[in-house]
Amino acid sequence: AQVDARAELQGGHAALYRMQLASEDLRRERFESALVETFPGARLRGLKVGELSNIEKPVRYEYDAFVPAFATRDSERLRVPLDTGLHMAVRYIRTFSRQYPLEVGPRRVEIREMAVVPPRGFQVEHLPSSATIESRFGRLELEIEKRGGRILIERSFTLDAHRVLPEDYVDFAAFCRQVDAALDGDIVLG
Repeated sequence: AQVDARAELQGGHAALYRMQLASEDLRRERFESALVETFPGARLRGLKVGELSNIEKPVRYEYDAFVPAFATRDSERLRVPLDTGLHMAVRYIRTFSRQYPLEVGPRRVEIREMAVVPPRGFQVEHLPSSATIESRFGRLELEIEKRGGRILIERSFTLDAHRVLPEDYVDFAAFCRQVDAALDGDIVLG
């Protein structure tokens, strides 16, 4: 499958990308290495990275890649994952309660756009629902639509909580699970 994506990152998460992509000589190799962790066998075709030297500005990048196993075959259908996911519950929720605060890290803002073009002979049978999840810990806005022959996915995610107190942990866990559930669906092509 051909994957075309754009992203904008702010906060601590952006600092990691800024550091990884700073060297123009190693940029492509490092990006492709990270891409292969998400999409095994992926081959990066093109990569454009915005200004990295100004830490006050978001990190922006665009890429296109060939991904050999982007969808999974299910009988006569293809299932395309909606999102590789933020995996909030796996990352942050490891117990039912806490005695000490949970250190989440600095504020995180991610904006991602992706277009999926069904292979010849396949049509959209099912699209997951768009969603908006808001809490004092952050916000997820997910827009999914079919436009022309493409499926457009726009995800805007903000994680405002950098420290979660024990008395807020259950609510934070619920927020994490809601975000994961919203991103868990598959696009079904048949």
